Amino acid sequence: MIINKKSIKQLFEENGYYISNYILAKAYIALKYLVEEETVGQKVNSTCLDGPSGAGKTHFVDVYCKVASKLLGKRVKFINFQLDAETGKSELYEDIDVVATFENDPSKIRLPGKIVEAIKAVNNGEYVILKMDEYDKARDATDTFFNNFLQEALINTTQHGDVFVNKNSGGKLQVFLCKNDQRAELSEPMMRRNRMIRLDYMTPERMHQILSTFAEKYNCPSEIVNMVTLFYEEMFLNKEKYRKLPSCSECQQAIIDAKLLLQDSEFTQSDIYVNIIENMLKMEDDIKTFESLLASGRNQKTEQLNQLVTKMKNSETEEQNFDLNEVMLQTVFKNEGAKLTSKIAEIQGLIEEYRQKFAEMEAKRQASIDEEIAKISLNNGTLVSAKTNPNVSTNFEDESSRIKRGHNIFELSDDNWTDIATLHITELSHHILIDKMIEHINELGITIYENGTLLKEDGSLKLIVVKDIDEDNLPRYRIMASHPVIPSTYLNDITNFFSFATQVYEEQPKTAAQITSAASNTSIPINYDINALVYNDEDSFALDYESVDENIYYIEKSGISRLDTDYSDLTSKASCQNPENAIAASNKIMSGNQKVLTNE
Repeated sequence: MIINKKSIKQLFEENGYYISNYILAKAYIALKYLVEEETVGQKVNSTCLDGPSGAGKTHFVDVYCKVASKLLGKRVKFINFQLDAETGKSELYEDIDVVATFENDPSKIRLPGKIVEAIKAVNNGEYVILKMDEYDKARDATDTFFNNFLQEALINTTQHGDVFVNKNSGGKLQVFLCKNDQRAELSEPMMRRNRMIRLDYMTPERMHQILSTFAEKYNCPSEIVNMVTLFYEEMFLNKEKYRKLPSCSECQQAIIDAKLLLQDSEFTQSDIYVNIIENMLKMEDDIKTFESLLASGRNQKTEQLNQLVTKMKNSETEEQNFDLNEVMLQTVFKNEGAKLTSKIAEIQGLIEEYRQKFAEMEAKRQASIDEEIAKISLNNGTLVSAKTNPNVSTNFEDESSRIKRGHNIFELSDDNWTDIATLHITELSHHILIDKMIEHINELGITIYENGTLLKEDGSLKLIVVKDIDEDNLPRYRIMASHPVIPSTYLNDITNFFSFATQVYEEQPKTAAQITSAASNTSIPINYDINALVYNDEDSFALDYESVDENIYYIEKSGISRLDTDYSDLTSKASCQNPENAIAASNKIMSGNQKVLTNE
């Protein structure tokens, strides 16, 4: 796997860690050394994570191990040791088997310590992450022998003798020291042997981003996310007055617990508030501090929060059906705007100036595009402007994270939409199809809008399906893309929709007329056609389809869609490792530097 800033950021976020650029740079360096099995200046790479309790040090190391395993293509061994005030050389090098002590078996009493375990694993060819948690709680003398281990990859033990990392294997071992504030700084030699990552409490903006993703995954109410975020923002702005701010996991627990209480109407607002605040702040003094600061009414936001908290605390006999969204009209991001009030006039002036410049540039750009489009015949349908939407059918359904009632699907892109494929199933009930889509919405991975369905999305590249009427006044489903060229892998999504719609048609209740026409073999067939420009990485694709440009192929296929229809000839060789290549190819076409399928 390619190791670059983008890929590592993506891997961290896939594992639930929304990494800042500062930490990303440090993680990138450490991962490069691990994958390339290199060390510089000393034989064991070591990083010190410094920050208050709850800043996410442990979570970072856990996710780092998962990212390293993905990059290496094999599991990285994770060894964790919790240090305390009694930890010294003997505890790190050797351990005690309590069971063997009671059994009075001297040969088994002493076990290899965590450092010995790590060295043996590395010498056996494994990659190892050794985490020394709460390192600053250990005695200062621990620095001395740990320095030698980092410098020479060697330790001297009583039972095991000299234990060292084999030559050229040191790069497979990395150490992470996690420290809080027990010691302000490590010793100077120890500082020199560690890269430093200084972590602070998560900003309210980043906390809101993570909690929103978490809430969507577990179907938690957005108003609870807003409440927890605003509580956290209030604590963050006065963090010096608290013994400990809540960690991300504590905020997540508060949201989940609130969701559970909301599911039973017997629990009151007071029950919900108490569980949220006691999940976030474990110290009773911190809870008192929080409520006292709100009661001080420093500004309009704290007054609103104080009114909310007071209302919830005093609702012992009230039912819980209250509208938090009304109270939470301002999220943490909108509240941030209040801090910029003094600069609004200046910013608006700049905005207006640049708006005029961009308007002139846009007019020239649009004129150039219009001129080029007039020269191009893509032979795969018309470029449909979002401003002249087809007369598409309306979908009526309930709200959810994947159902966007009232949202126009054509507003997903400011660019023109290109027809890619069509499907004619005259007798298919559109409402039954939508109901089936909602029923299987998660496994299909789609999002349903008021007037269409989002089949696939990669950044600005989107694939949608809408229903309208063709030139013969017959209903059809049109699959359209936000760019003229699509990744060849999107063919899977197109054929999957064909198959799904066909299956729904086969299973839907038939009218008497449909039964009669089927019996007399006069039913209208299910026709489909695909006319698309696709981007494909594999050269073998060129053997089957017309090459238009480098890695760009023209697909033209039509037929009758049945449950047993095999689309493997379309999809078996489909390969597009980076969807942005398709976007680049589309931009090249639209820029006028490349003409595709001209009238000639």
